[in-house]
Amino acid sequence: MASQSESGIATRPATLGDIPEIVGILGAYREKLARWSPQFWRPAPGSAAMTTMYLGSLVGKKEHIFLVAEEAGAVIGFALALETPAPPVYAPGDTGTLDDFALSDDDRWEEVAGALLAAIMRNAKKLGWKQLIAVSPKADGLKNRLLEEAGLVVASQWWTMKL
Repeated sequence: MASQSESGIATRPATLGDIPEIVGILGAYREKLARWSPQFWRPAPGSAAMTTMYLGSLVGKKEHIFLVAEEAGAVIGFALALETPAPPVYAPGDTGTLDDFALSDDDRWEEVAGALLAAIMRNAKKLGWKQLIAVSPKADGLKNRLLEEAGLVVASQWWTMKL
């Protein structure tokens, strides 16, 4: 499952030792999300500790794809795609959902996130998934552009308002 891009970015399965760096990267991304939509993305008290436990429980699970991007021994991004059952009224085939997907440096989004997305897609095919759903905030232009360039299309949108 490990691979290296032409630019020297290595992607590999996440380990328990990576979790603190991943939680830091995800925490910074969640702060950005909260600025974009404060009610929807409001962090819960203790979210870092809950995230640490949750992500730790997913390390090594063969039905999911949990990867990090690494450069010079440092984790610089991660992507997590979970096997997702479709609602019983649809029959898309085995499906995975790429929800948590963030980097430590947005200036390297195309290079680092591109390597992670390519590795997610390769591994999803190996798992026999027929569909990949990617969750991305409307305001995240970098992520949305990457997903579109990779051939993903918008199939649904969520609309929200504070009441």
